[in-house]
Order: sequence, then C-alpha cells, then structure tokens
Amino acid sequence: MNTELKDQYNKFKLIVEDDFVAVLHAKIEAQVSFLEKVEALQRKIAGERLKADLISDGLRKTCTYKRALLDLVEQRFELPERANFDSDFTSFNLHAEEYTDQLAEVVDLPQNIKRFEPQQGDSALLRFGKWWKRFFYTISKWPEKTRNGFRRLFKKQTVPLRPWRHRVRLRNLTTYYLKEKLPTELQVLLTRMYQDFSISSKVCWEVDSKIDRAFEAYLHGEEHAYIVDETIVARIHDVVAHLRKLKNELQEEADAIYTRIFEQYSTAYEKTGTIEISNGRFRSRKIKKQHRSLKSHYRSLVNGWNNTLLVLSDDWEIDLEIYVIIYTSLEVYYNTRENLKTRLEIVTSRKLNEIKSVLEDTRMHLRDHQKGEDLKELIKSELGNLRERLTPSLLPEANDLILAQDFPALVNNLESETDRLIQGISTRRSVMKGEAYDQPIRTNALNFVSPYELINFESWPLFQKILKSVKLSITDNLNEVQNDIIDVGQIAEFNLESALSLFDDDARSDDPARIAAEGIERTIEKVETISDKLKGLQQSIDDDLYRGLEKFNGSLIKFTNNENIYDIRVRIAKGKALDRSTRFKEKLVHNIRNFLPTVMIYIRTRYRKVAAFVMETSKKIGITGQQKDISTELADFLAETEKSIGKLPFVYQRLFRTDPLTDVNFFEGRKTEMLQLNNAYNNWTKGRFASVVITGEKGSGVTTLLNFFLNDLTTSSKVYRFSVEGHVETPTEMLSFFSLQFDSKFDTFDKLIVFLNQQKRVVVLENIQKLYLKRVSGFAALRLFSELISHTSKYTFWVVGGTRYAWEYLHKTINLSDHFSYHIPLKDFDNQAIVNMINKRHKVSGYNIRFEPAPSDLNQRKFKKLSDTEQQAGLRDSYFNNLNKIAKSNVSLALIYWLRSAKEITGNTIVIGSMKDKDFSFMNNLPANKVFALASLLFHDGMSEEGFCKVTGYSPGKARAVLQPMFEDGIIVLNKNEYQINPLLYRQTVSMLKMKNIIH
Repeated sequence: MNTELKDQYNKFKLIVEDDFVAVLHAKIEAQVSFLEKVEALQRKIAGERLKADLISDGLRKTCTYKRALLDLVEQRFELPERANFDSDFTSFNLHAEEYTDQLAEVVDLPQNIKRFEPQQGDSALLRFGKWWKRFFYTISKWPEKTRNGFRRLFKKQTVPLRPWRHRVRLRNLTTYYLKEKLPTELQVLLTRMYQDFSISSKVCWEVDSKIDRAFEAYLHGEEHAYIVDETIVARIHDVVAHLRKLKNELQEEADAIYTRIFEQYSTAYEKTGTIEISNGRFRSRKIKKQHRSLKSHYRSLVNGWNNTLLVLSDDWEIDLEIYVIIYTSLEVYYNTRENLKTRLEIVTSRKLNEIKSVLEDTRMHLRDHQKGEDLKELIKSELGNLRERLTPSLLPEANDLILAQDFPALVNNLESETDRLIQGISTRRSVMKGEAYDQPIRTNALNFVSPYELINFESWPLFQKILKSVKLSITDNLNEVQNDIIDVGQIAEFNLESALSLFDDDARSDDPARIAAEGIERTIEKVETISDKLKGLQQSIDDDLYRGLEKFNGSLIKFTNNENIYDIRVRIAKGKALDRSTRFKEKLVHNIRNFLPTVMIYIRTRYRKVAAFVMETSKKIGITGQQKDISTELADFLAETEKSIGKLPFVYQRLFRTDPLTDVNFFEGRKTEMLQLNNAYNNWTKGRFASVVITGEKGSGVTTLLNFFLNDLTTSSKVYRFSVEGHVETPTEMLSFFSLQFDSKFDTFDKLIVFLNQQKRVVVLENIQKLYLKRVSGFAALRLFSELISHTSKYTFWVVGGTRYAWEYLHKTINLSDHFSYHIPLKDFDNQAIVNMINKRHKVSGYNIRFEPAPSDLNQRKFKKLSDTEQQAGLRDSYFNNLNKIAKSNVSLALIYWLRSAKEITGNTIVIGSMKDKDFSFMNNLPANKVFALASLLFHDGMSEEGFCKVTGYSPGKARAVLQPMFEDGIIVLNKNEYQINPLLYRQTVSMLKMKNIIH
C-alpha cells in the first residue's frame, strides 16, 4: 500500500464500518429479535402440560400461540418497498461524498521508476510502449546529464535528475474505487446474510411443524400425550448464535474486501495519468454509469432475496392461517359438545326427572294401597293428579325447555365461527413449487394464490353440507322427542282410564291395580327411553360433527402442500372457464329464444296497463263495481293463522317467533339508529337537552333496538324500563302509572318531578301511543308527560318509543315533537335485509325449502319449460319480492307471513306457498265506519271495546256491530281484550288508509 494513502485507508475504513457494515448488523439484529420472540413463543407452548381431560383448553392455548406467531411472521416479512441502494445506504453515500469532496480534485505526482519498466502482467503493447517511454525519457535527460558531467569536472555537486510527473484526478479516482466499486464488491455480504435469514426462518418453521405433529398426537393419540422434544426448540438458539457470529464474520470479510479494493485504488493512484491508466477512465460520466450499475445489481439482488423471504413467509403464513382455522373450529366443537351435554342435562334433570318423579309417586301409591282402601277412588285421584300436573303443565314445560335450549344454534355457532375465520383469511399469497428458498427469486417468477378462494372452492361447501345435515338431524330428533313427550301423558292417562273401566265390568278377570301399575311402569320406561334418545342425540351429534370437522380439517391440511395448491388452482381455473362458457352459451340461447316472447310480453304489458287504466276510470265513474265482500277462502286464511302456524315444528316456530330479539346473531341493520341513540346519550351526559323518541311501525323492531342499546350501554345512572299496556288518559292515571313503575307514591305532579330530579336516571318508556285517546280531553295525560320531560331532562335521559302513525298524528295535532331533541324513525330495510333475516333463521333449522307455484304460474308455458332449479329460483325471487312489498321495515310482518306461507312439511322439506294470487282488494270497498274503526285501531295500537266506544262515541251495541264482523272475517284479532289489526292485513290497511288520505 502506498504510504501516502495510509491516512485515507483508515478514514474510509471507518465509513465502511459505521455506514455499511452497521446497516447489515442492524438487519441481523432485527432477524435475531424475531427469532428470539419466536423461540419464546415456541418454548412456552412446547413446555405446556396439556391435559387429556382438558382438550378444549389445549386447543385454546395452541390457537393463541398460532395467532401470536402469525402476527410475528406477518410483521417481520411485510412486503417491503422496492430496494434502492441510495435510500438503504443514505448515510454511506453522504459520508463518502463528504470525504471525497475534501480531497484535491487533481494532484501532480512524480512517476515511480516502475512506470518505465515492464511489470508482470503487462501486455505486449504496453511493454512496447514502455520501451519507447524509456527511450524518450533518456533523450529528455541528456541536457541534465551533460550539465552534471561538467559539474563533476569542476568538482561540484551534481543535481538529481528531475522525474517525469503524472496528473491524478484524485477525487474522481477515489469516488470510482471507494464510493462505487467498493459497495459493489461488498454486496456479496448481502447474499450470505439473506441466506442465513432464510435458513434461520426455515428452522423456526420446522420447529412449528414439529409442534403441530406433537399436538396432532395429543389430539388423536390414545393417551392424549403432548410431548415436544426440547432439543427441537433449542435449534433456534443455535441459529441465533450463528447469526451473532455472522456479524463478526461479515465484519472480517468486509475488511478483507476493503483492503483488496484499497490496494487496487493505491495501485491506480500510482498509475493514473501514465500510459498504463488514463484519467479518462475515471471521468464523471463513467462514475455515474458505475453508480447505475451498483444500484441495478443491488436492486436485483435485494429484491430477489426479498421475494424469496416473502414466498417463504407467505407459505408459512398459509400454514399458520389454516391451523388457526383448524384449531379454533376444534375448540368451538369441544365447547359445543360440552354446551350440548350441559343443555341436555338441564332438560333431563329439570323436567324429565320431575316427570319421572311424578309417575314414580303414582306407581308407589298404586302398589302400596291397602286392601281396605277404595282402589277406584285412588286411581281416580291419581288420574286427576296426572291431568292436573303432568299433561297441562310438566309435559308442555318439558317441550318448551327443549326449545329454549336452542340446540341447532350450537351447530350454527360452529358454522358462524368457522365462516368468520374463513372470511378473515388472506386473499393473496405467493407460492412456489418446492421449498428450497436458498436463492433469490425474480419478481416475474412469483406465483400468487388466494387461500380464501381455495378454501371456498374446495373445502367449505362440503363442510356446510355436513353442518346442514347435522342441524336437520337435530331438528328431526327433537321433533321425535317432543312427540314422545306428548305421548307420555296419553299413555299414562289411557292406562289409568282402562283400569277404571274394569270396575264397571262385574266379570272382570284382570286386577285394576295391576293394570294401572303396569301402565305407569310402561310410561316411566317411555320417559327413560326419551332420556336415552337425548343421550343418543348427543352421541350422534358428537360423532357426525367430529367426522365432518375432521374431513374439513383434512382438506385444509392439503393446502399446506404447494403441489396440491397448484392442482387446485388448475381445477378452479377450469371450473371458472367452463362456468363462464356455459353461462355465455345459455345467455345467447336464452336471448335468441326469448326475443319474440319479449316483444309479446311488452305488448301484453302495455295492453294490461291501458286496460287497468280503463277499469280504474270505470270504477271511479260507477260503470263497474269492485269486489264486494271478502271471500270465504281469504277469510279462512286470515282467521286460521294461529292454527296453521301451530302445525309447524316447534323449532321452526321458535326461530320465527315475533318476540323482540335478544340474540345478536339474528339482529340485522339499524346501525344508523343505534349511532343516533348513543350520540343522544353522550350529549345528555354533557348536560344538554337530549330526550329521544323512536318511532316505527308496529313490529318494525323498536323494542329490539332498545334491547341492544341498553345491553351495550355503560352508565352509572340507574336504568328504568317500562311499557304502557292499557290506555292512560288522565293526569291521575298517569301519576298512578308512574307511582306503580317507580314503586313510590306520587300524589301530585310536583312530587314526581322532585323524585326524578334527585339523581341521574335513564328512563325508557315504550308505547307512547297508549298515553292518549283520540277524543276531546283525551290528551291530558300526554300533555302532562310532555311537561314532565321538560322539567326533568337535566337529570333524566328520556327514551320514548311509539308507533309511526300515532306519532305523525300527535305531531300534527299537539306538536309533540317540540318536546324531543332527537326523533329517530326506523327506516325501511333494503330488500336484501329482509331476505337475510329469513335466511338466517331458516339456516339454523336445517330444513330444505321448496317454493310452491301459484295457479297463475302453472298456466304460463314459459314457466313450464324451465328446469326445476330455474323454477325454484324464479319462485324464490317472486316470493321475496312480494314479501318485501308487504313487509318493508316490518320484521314481525315478514316473519308472520313466512310462517303463514309454510303450507306443509314433506320429509326434510318445508313447502312455502305463493302469495301472488292473494286478492286483498276487498279492503278498498270497506264501508266508512269500518275504515274509521281501522284507523282508530292503527292510531292507538289496538283498543278495548270500552276504549273504542270512548273514541267513537258509539254505544257498546253499535261498537260490537262494527267490530264483531271484522273479527269474524279475520280483519281484526282480539289480543288481551284489545282489538288489533290482523298482522297479515297490516300493510294493506296502511295502504288503504293512505289512499283515502286518512294517514300520510
């Protein structure tokens, strides 16, 4: 090394160490930190003492480990931005430039004697050039040599020959070698570093796979032993130590490369500007070209390794995501099994044992009767006891308790949780065949798959079929059990009645006591059989669910093999292409075939519109008449709703009951309304006037919305909730109502105000439409209530619920809206929301659906030509279109119509009848007194006969003359001594009243 450059050597070496090697060390430390975190996770899960009797606990711990590991891997190997040397090594570039900028741009140096003499490695041309250089050098020095000759002659000191000099562009030379060529050579360190990153990450993956195998042995082994060899996890400690050692090795290799490049730089320093090396080699343009080459090589190398690590991590993450689904679904399964067992024990211990106890008491009384006792009276007494306790009470309670356990919902929870996990899985992962991961991968060589699409195409549909089958099996078995429970009472009563009949037979040969006792004994055996059936149901569900889950998990595990992924991708691509081709052909054929029918349909449609206009005009001017009376068939349809619904399976009735919801799984929409409610409460807590009224049609979900609002409400204030049942008309009645609800005596209005202003309260009052009667002086209670809100709003957060049409009437008559800061109307659902509500409930039942065509459908040739699948799709769409027109935002109405539309159950299929041909046009021809009666019932949400008389001024006899015919026709129903509009005619009634401008 040239001694003149020793200082440069030391200074630039510091730059290399601090700004290049240090960057690599930081990357290594990041990998070491990742490995240590992974090691901690894996050491913890490997050290767990999982117990054979707590498999669900083991699954929970393993799921927690998998999720934590997935988070670590995703964070460590996030897709980086494209590699750029200048941005990745900004400090190196900056300090290198600062260093070169302080150097002289050009230096003038004497040429070393070696620059004239041939050197090893010189080319023939260069040797020839050096001969001429020596020749000219000799000629150029003759004057100096002659002068020195005279000096020696006169005994004077000779003058040394002046050497030839060479000009060195030092700044460019230094930049070329130390700033550009050196980092290019140092990139070999990156290859070593990334290779070790890949190797160490694969070790963690391999350890994770070993833990999976140990856990598989724990799940499926006979002894459920969970054993992980500690030496496996210790491998990570070894690779961490190797990486720490790699830092020193990289430092040493970097020093060696630097020394070698600096030697080249030192040699060039001596040769540049001579015939050996031209200064032109280090021009700025060539330096820029060198820098572009450096960046290109760096980008290619680092992007390639980043792609390799990305593929490795994506492949690993696919495995982790799949095992999260597998272990979580298994955890839900084991919890489901325990819940099922607990719920079945509730049924058995609470009711079946109680039923059995009653029967055993009867059996004991019959067996222990004394000869002197009147046996006939004893049997009569026991029969009466059974008829009093068993048949009307215990047996229905047992069936209700079975329904209350909601067994299909347990399976639905497994389906919902698994579906949620699948929905959250990644939609884009890179994969490659083989698992080498030992070299950079070009970006254009990357292959991407969608794990979400793979699972939804290959695995999830099959598992859904199994779940549906299990739910259907549960429903069928429970229906059978419920029928058996009903039979229990009939068996017991029949045998006791048979025993009693023997007393009227003088020639009897059988002992009545024995007949009665044996009959009760058989009944007890029947109860035990029911208990055994419930246990068998649990075993069947356990086995079917487990087999289905194992099949599902087995299909998921296939995706951990990249070769399988490629095969499935090909099948998906073929399936999509075939599907697109088929749909295109079908559409083309359909368009060709239906061109003429489409024209004819257009002509018929226009004709019908014109005909309808002519008919309507004729009706208005009296040329033609409307339908006069409700048809007998329609009256039966309306009147026999409850009887028809009662024929459906218990489970189906429970799923579609119109009670306010408490199960969030069936809750749909209402996000905007819930947000408004919460905003109002937050404003009240800030001291603002924030009373709220929620309005909607009867059955649209006001109570459900309040259920979920109060359930999620976090407040230190005391919460009161009550509903006005009977009509409250006067101030005295209102004070009595609040006295009863607050369990305090309020003699005066002021006392009520003082009570409410004592502390913070949340008061929810439903059915505001019951606080008035539409008559003179009928608004006194409501006006007083409005005043109460004004005086107490600081300390009481008022939430009031009422029906939509009553609210509109009160707003227009007494400006009731002025007393509320927030009016939250329940908006209409979109069409899909109602369909989702029906489907969510039906899905839990496990039954199939078949839609029955209307007579008008069967008369259409186009309909007859369709395949069964196409017919069902068309009928389904038609049914829900009609249902949405009727229901709109009214959930209860939709559920009632759905249940009423269920015509019969054939095997596992529920047949849904069409609503297309139902003719409700008679509503438009009702006489005025009935129209106004319906309007009164709508405004007051139902009324008793007495209340109807107060509003209309009718006598009781005249009121009955109006209400009773409508009740017999099914237009109105009687519920808790109140006449209400038949839910099946609610929408038609509203439409009729709007058409007559009674409501708007």
